[in-house]
Amino acid sequence: MELSKQSPPVVWIDDSKTFSEIAHSWRQASCLAIDTEFERRTTFYPKFALLQVFDGEQVYLVDPLKVECPEVFRQILADPTMVKILHSAKEDLEVFYYSWDCSISGLFDTQVAYAFTNGTSSIGYANLVADCFGVQLAKEATQSDWLARPLSSVQLDYAAKDVIYLPEIYQKLAAQLAVQPYYDIFKRECQELCQIVKQVPNFEVDYRLAKEVFKLDARQLGLFKRLYQWREEVAIRDDRTRNHLAKDGVLVQLAMLNPDSKRLLKRLEGLHPRTIRQYGDQLIEIIDNFNRAPLDAPKLVANPRDLENMKTVSDQLLKAAIIVAKEAGIAPAILASKRMIRKIAYAYLAEEPFPEVWSGWRGVMLKPVFDPIISQFITSK
Repeated sequence: MELSKQSPPVVWIDDSKTFSEIAHSWRQASCLAIDTEFERRTTFYPKFALLQVFDGEQVYLVDPLKVECPEVFRQILADPTMVKILHSAKEDLEVFYYSWDCSISGLFDTQVAYAFTNGTSSIGYANLVADCFGVQLAKEATQSDWLARPLSSVQLDYAAKDVIYLPEIYQKLAAQLAVQPYYDIFKRECQELCQIVKQVPNFEVDYRLAKEVFKLDARQLGLFKRLYQWREEVAIRDDRTRNHLAKDGVLVQLAMLNPDSKRLLKRLEGLHPRTIRQYGDQLIEIIDNFNRAPLDAPKLVANPRDLENMKTVSDQLLKAAIIVAKEAGIAPAILASKRMIRKIAYAYLAEEPFPEVWSGWRGVMLKPVFDPIISQFITSK
């Protein structure tokens, strides 16, 4: 697991006692560069495969298959006064939260920082390193099996390099952000990323945001709601990805077909035979119970294409968002992408749930200018 001569030493940790001792030494650091490797192809929860930490002197590769999370590391992650540098942190935050019950404060997401300072969203780590240092990172280990042991020298080298550049990137981007009027907005964005991972699903609302539900009549939508809730609960309980159980479109087909036997389930295109074998009886029971119960039909979900003024409203909201972004000094795509604007316009016009970002700093900035625009169309109905 040797790196180049200029690279810091790499330490492999696979016992909890050593991990705890090293973590205590990290409490003296002003910042830590952190990354994770995990597997999530078929499971609802990520399988934690490797933790990488760089304290500015040494890179530590921690084996989560062998160690338990010490309380001191949990405290370090939660300490808002110590900067935790991660790149594109969303999935790493989920890994820590679901695997080790850890919450992070003091996040500095280098992908988000680069978007604010350069106006380019979703830059990958390799491209960011290339942009900052002119270094081309190898990519052959990206899709490798991180749960396998022992890890290869290529994997170890790849894992170490995922964190060794982060402190210098942080210093560069933090200096640029510190003199910008939107620095507080950037910090709020990082804080919101850390909070989103803790959000609890709301089955009474979330089903209305699923794909193709506007195709369903009132009774079918009521059944879809039950099927959607079943899928979410089973995905969590059995640790299966939603799509491996049944995609949204398949649940829509189920609600339309209203089958009364496993034989009819097999007619559904896209419903995997494994799902029928394991859960077919449950699906038929849910459908049968729904058909026997008094109908409690939810409000229909509108097709965005059928909403009067949808395009006009979206266009006006986009123009307003561009003005707000310019005044704040940030790229319009960071404040609200065109896709997000359409979702917000739909939520207003159809009286449906807003995107989750609406409850954060974006909603605070945009609602005062969006409400007057929307009122022109709502009152004119």
